[in-house]
Order: sequence, then C-alpha cells, then structure tokens
Amino acid sequence: MEIKSQGIVLRCSKYSENNYIAQILTREAGKLSFAVYAPQSRRARIRTSMLQPLTLLELDFDSKPSRTVQQIKDAKPLSLGVLSPAKISVAMFVSDLVACTTVDGNADLSLYNKGLDVVKFLNSDTAVDGHFAIRFLLDYADALGFNPVRDFENVVLREFVGTLVEQRERELFIRLVDAASGGNVNIFNHDERKSLLRLLLLYYQMNLPDMPAVKSLDVLEEMYA
Repeated sequence: MEIKSQGIVLRCSKYSENNYIAQILTREAGKLSFAVYAPQSRRARIRTSMLQPLTLLELDFDSKPSRTVQQIKDAKPLSLGVLSPAKISVAMFVSDLVACTTVDGNADLSLYNKGLDVVKFLNSDTAVDGHFAIRFLLDYADALGFNPVRDFENVVLREFVGTLVEQRERELFIRLVDAASGGNVNIFNHDERKSLLRLLLLYYQMNLPDMPAVKSLDVLEEMYA
C-alpha cells in the first residue's frame, strides 16, 4: 500500500556504501524502519543531511506489514538542518527518547505532535535553555499517560519515590512535581538539573519496563545541562 505522510527522523545507521537504515516516526503509520539509498552527490534524491535526528520529511513509501524494513519511494525535507551544538544535543536526546518509547507500526498522533513541536522549536530562533529537557520529559510523559503532575492521588509518585535510596533525590523529585504543578520548573540549578534528568528517565522506566536506556543523555548533559 502506498502511503504519503510526514515523518520525523529518529535514528539512522549505515550498513553499506551509500545505504542506510533510517528509523522514522511517521504521522500516518507510526515508527517504521526504512532502507534508504543516499549517495554522496548533490543530485541525489535523498541526501544524508536529510537523515539527521529530528529532520522533518515529506515521505512517499510502500508499506507492507510483512516487511520489517520498508522502502521509500521519495522524500523531501520540510525542515532546515539544526546547526547549533546545543540544539543538536537536544535533537539527539529527543529523537533517542521517542525511539525508545514508541512501538513499531503503532500510529499515535499525540506522540507525533510532541515530536513535531520540538522540530519546530529547533528550527526557530529561540535559544535552548538548561531546563528544556526537563520540560519536555514532563510534557511527553503527559502524552504517554504517566505525567507525575497528573497523578492526582500520588499513587505512582509515592511508589517511585519509595524506590529512591537517597533522601536528597526523593526531596528533589517532589520539588520538581510541586514546581511543575505550579507551572514553573525553571528554578533548578546545574547539579539539580542533571539529577532530575536521570530521575525522570528512571520514572519513565518504571512506567515503561521494556524501555531501553537513552544513550544520548550524556551528550545532552555535556552540552548544556
């Protein structure tokens, strides 16, 4: 079946000369893997620059459920390349997180739109601040259905906080939930932000037990945390 859809590039790996496997979150069909031929030529229909994390594409592809890797017939970029180091690190982190938390072939417009919001932000003139990833993790958790701020009876929150060994971490996470409930999480210092990023990912893993590790966290911390 031929499908035309927007798609957000999540990951890309090279497996032979000019040939790549790209994992793309499509609006119409969810997360899919695609075989992509991208030669090093200015005349190439698909270029490697189009396969960078959180690049927005217009896609035309054949979808066959029996295949684990789909074929792209045509692709056009709908967003500019992300150039600043801070925004590149954000793109890597968000694309990695989305890849780890979405199911292959399961279209979810709310999750797609969260990714699209970040694409638009990265292509705007707005600078990245140190709290961006924390805000995104909370907002994205809302789309996944386990935002701690919306845990009105604090059942899941108490369960998670109870797993933390250090009192400092327990108090810090509760402070985050309180701050988010008040609509302002931009109150944490450098060290607190680093701790909160890891705590939030632990919270994700408690709610999504099969979720793999988000490997790009160290890059994000190095760049701007």
